[in-house]
Amino acid sequence: MNKLLKEQVLLEDFSNQELTSISKIIQKLNFKKGDYIFKEKEDTKGLYLIHSGRVEIAKFTPDGWKQTLAVFTKGHFFGELSILEKRRHEAVATATENTQIFLIGKKDFERMEKEIRISPSKSLRGLGSDRRRACITEQELARKQQIEELNKGVAGLEETSRLGDIAAQLRGREGTRT
Repeated sequence: MNKLLKEQVLLEDFSNQELTSISKIIQKLNFKKGDYIFKEKEDTKGLYLIHSGRVEIAKFTPDGWKQTLAVFTKGHFFGELSILEKRRHEAVATATENTQIFLIGKKDFERMEKEIRISPSKSLRGLGSDRRRACITEQELARKQQIEELNKGVAGLEETSRLGDIAAQLRGREGTRT
């Protein structure tokens, strides 16, 4: 199990002794493509480490549009912001293919912070703020893309409107010819 844990970005610098401690508290979870790992406003269950598969983190707008914030694959982790900020999930996590997750439960994670010499919380706090910035950047990018699409649509409507005006003018000229 230590070898599998060493493949995790978050745990790659941990000693074998630390990994052995972590392996005792890990829960292995399997999700099929399309399964929710967690939903928005749910209490956090812990820190999710992807052993295999792919997970999409997304939010839904009030009018039902899905906005993808991030996609994670083998070796990556998610769910840390809810632990670090002591809040419920603010997004949805969905397996986009069959996925195996190693879960470090919230209480186990908090206990692990105290027992393990190298505190994963220190690295998590830095990574958490980087992740938060990345999500904000991703949201800003998505908004810009939406605005560009709207502008293209408006430009298309304006073009159609101008063509309509020209056609009406031509029809008007044709109607006045004698």
